[in-house]
Amino acid sequence: MSSENPKASKTVQVTIAVPQERLEAFHRIYQDFLGADTVHDVEIRQRAGDRDQGIASLRELVRIAQGNSGQCRYIARFLAGLYNGPRFPFDLTDLRAIDDALFEHTLAVLRMDHAPEKEVHNYFSNGSKLWEEDIIKGWDLDKEAALNAAYLIEGFLEDSKNPQLRQLAASLNAWRASERSE
Repeated sequence: MSSENPKASKTVQVTIAVPQERLEAFHRIYQDFLGADTVHDVEIRQRAGDRDQGIASLRELVRIAQGNSGQCRYIARFLAGLYNGPRFPFDLTDLRAIDDALFEHTLAVLRMDHAPEKEVHNYFSNGSKLWEEDIIKGWDLDKEAALNAAYLIEGFLEDSKNPQLRQLAASLNAWRASERSE
């Protein structure tokens, strides 16, 4: 059995050719590499901190989205957009409607989700169910998304020269009006 310390650094000898005029610069970089954090080391620590803060902020935003204050709907829509952006497009100007603390939480979640380890709902047990039932269904976001899509399609169709498409636009308008009055 070896008495070698398994945690001790192993070294590897590397030979490298450096142009004479770059030797001093190379030596400084090499010394920085041996004695200090590299840019890569700093980035790794930063990403880990972003991930930890992002997870904590995500948990807080989910808690808020399950509430009923004026800002909860905006947070629910933000979370739905992260969960499935094509299905739930999020209008960034809605971030103006939330307070500074919640805004900072959204930024922390965005920072974490910029280079995701996993999708946001997967940070929770039964995350898909949480998003689909508590957030999306809880705030009727599917209906809201359908109404918004109908509005966009209606705008496109009503400018058509085809009378059938204009009729479809009128039908969409009537449907939207009836849904909003409920």
